[in-house]
Amino acid sequence: MHTSELMTGQTLYFYAGSGTRLILQAGQLSVTLNNMQMDGHGWKDAMKLTGGGEWVLPRSGWLRIDAVTRALLVITEPQPLMPRLWANLTRALRLRIIARKPLIRH
Repeated sequence: MHTSELMTGQTLYFYAGSGTRLILQAGQLSVTLNNMQMDGHGWKDAMKLTGGGEWVLPRSGWLRIDAVTRALLVITEPQPLMPRLWANLTRALRLRIIARKPLIRH
């Protein structure tokens, strides 16, 4: 999780992965997601965020964030897939082992 305070007119430009969440705590932002491919074709998603708003990126791409007014932005990246799968698998195996233990009777 990364928190940034942007002044009016300031711009952030970075590459963000699919599922990255932008949470605007205060202010107003103009956000553009640009996914240009090698052949020159691509698409842009643009939106305005106001205080209390959030947006989850539908795909990976270059993200441009322009502060319309002074803003406080929180950026959270999604957990990578493999660690999440391993965590779910080990949790399932642990539950299965616990379920197989015999009941202790006195």
